[in-house]
Amino acid sequence: MSDTSMIDKLKKYASHASVLYVEDIADVREDTAAILRKFFKVVDTAENGALALDAYGKRGDYDIVITDIKMPEMDGVAMATKIRQINPEQVLVMMTAFYDYQDIRALFDSGFDKFLIKPVNLDNLLAVLSDVSGKVYRRKESLMSNLLAARLSAMNEVLVNVAHHWRQPLNIVGLNVQEIVDSFNHGELTKEHMNEVVDSTMQTIQSMSKTIDKFRQYFKHDTSESCYSADEAVNDAVYIVKDALLANGIELIRDFEPGCMITGKQADLSNVIVEILCNAIEAIANKPPTRPFIKIRIASQDGWVFIAISNNGPLIHDKLLTRISEPYYSSKTIQSGAGLGLYFARMTVEQQMDGVFNCGNADGCVEFSISL
Repeated sequence: MSDTSMIDKLKKYASHASVLYVEDIADVREDTAAILRKFFKVVDTAENGALALDAYGKRGDYDIVITDIKMPEMDGVAMATKIRQINPEQVLVMMTAFYDYQDIRALFDSGFDKFLIKPVNLDNLLAVLSDVSGKVYRRKESLMSNLLAARLSAMNEVLVNVAHHWRQPLNIVGLNVQEIVDSFNHGELTKEHMNEVVDSTMQTIQSMSKTIDKFRQYFKHDTSESCYSADEAVNDAVYIVKDALLANGIELIRDFEPGCMITGKQADLSNVIVEILCNAIEAIANKPPTRPFIKIRIASQDGWVFIAISNNGPLIHDKLLTRISEPYYSSKTIQSGAGLGLYFARMTVEQQMDGVFNCGNADGCVEFSISL
């Protein structure tokens, strides 16, 4: 009898998880899949590594891949190696009849997380499944926590930029109010002058209202896709940070090839650009060069659109380039949500937009590039 608490944990961890089970013996495949379906939301099967790899590519990924080793066409080790190339974080469980220690060690070196010796005992199977599904469950919880922190961090950045956008208009409104009071006290307030000041104030308020509408788009959840202009998405992002650029004396250089069109969600690209621009502005503000600038280039070639954002702030040390877009890689405190912006920018480009995200030093500048 399997331990009740272990089964309860497995049900909790696996209820929203997906499994790809690979086994060439039909009876074993069907019987084991039946057990898996009692716990996991999605269970797909394949009879060899080649078919499993094809299924993996069509779905995108699975939370857990369970595979036999000895199979026709493509064995489990070869399949696991290819899956690791697609997703280095993939959880892999092997089922093997090998008993030799060196054989098991070699299989672990191939990237497997757990192994089960055939014939598989039910208790052992459930114990391993509980362990690996728990790992997946905790990883997803951590990701959701990071997503929330990143969202809060993004909201903080937007509020900072709203403050930049509103500072001057609020100053104008304040001066207009004082102007009316001063004119009244000196007996100089005519109807024409009052109307002129009121019109100026209302225009400023309308401009502030439009700013709110623009910033609301930044957080708008839009699931629809369309064909949009790359420069329009970039300009939307620039609008968000334009006052921060002015406040820090940063020149913005645009080099846009006209007619670069992208199919997808325009807000996703704009949000990514905002994160990169905010990162560049902060880097320059912390250690300003003599003539700070940010340059944005848009170009296209062979059906791809390329966006490069470079700045002449401090260069990134070569040893840190591979870590710069890791979650929480920042000199600021984790509690602030810092260090998540570039990580989720990369995740958005690579996982939601099927693009490529890179960072490096080029021609004395730090450059972030997006290929879509």
